[in-house]
Amino acid sequence: MSVIQIEIDKIRKQFKQLRAWKSSEKDPFDELEQWRVNAHIYIDQIYERKRAEINSEMKRYEKQLFREAAKEWNLFNAIRKQATQGIRHAEQNHVLSGNNESILISSLHKIETEINTNLRSGEIIIETVPFNLEETIKISLRTDVITPTRISTRKSSTADQWEMAKRKRKEDAARGFEEWKQKKDQELIDTRRSMQQAERERRKQEAQAQMQKTEDAHKAYEEWIESKDHERMFKKK
Repeated sequence: MSVIQIEIDKIRKQFKQLRAWKSSEKDPFDELEQWRVNAHIYIDQIYERKRAEINSEMKRYEKQLFREAAKEWNLFNAIRKQATQGIRHAEQNHVLSGNNESILISSLHKIETEINTNLRSGEIIIETVPFNLEETIKISLRTDVITPTRISTRKSSTADQWEMAKRKRKEDAARGFEEWKQKKDQELIDTRRSMQQAERERRKQEAQAQMQKTEDAHKAYEEWIESKDHERMFKKK
């Protein structure tokens, strides 16, 4: 076979083997998906910390509010009891002490001021700062430049054939390892997706439980107020 024919056959083979993308390289979409998963994990970690802060602040304020409300409620009942006794005394003696009435009214005004200033419904405010995730990922194209081999009319030596076989085994091993790694990466991505779904469901249930707990706390407080009114009416009878 002539040298020119060898060159033609070699180039024809190169055209047949031409591929746009390397089969041994990682799938860029898998790598992008991995970046997305890692970004979500990082955001979820921040979310969990901030969620814990919100729960802690809500519990702290509820405890403080109900404690102060109970204190003012007891004071209010004491003043109301004094006022009731004073009114009965005035009706029996046909005399109403203006001084005592002024003191009681002043005390009631203080309680009202306390309710309007310190016993107010709270609100958790969330302030966010925009951030640019584009800066955490970069996409570029890289190609390998292949240096053409010189054409030789001599037959390949046994050493050359051995070297070619050795190189092919390395390429096959590298390709097999890459395929195995891609499979493991995909399994990891699928596992993390399942974990994220389970975590979202858990957070949803926790949010519902927290809302129910808050509603129960308000309901218990209202029932406590009603029970105090009932006790007062029973004692009055």
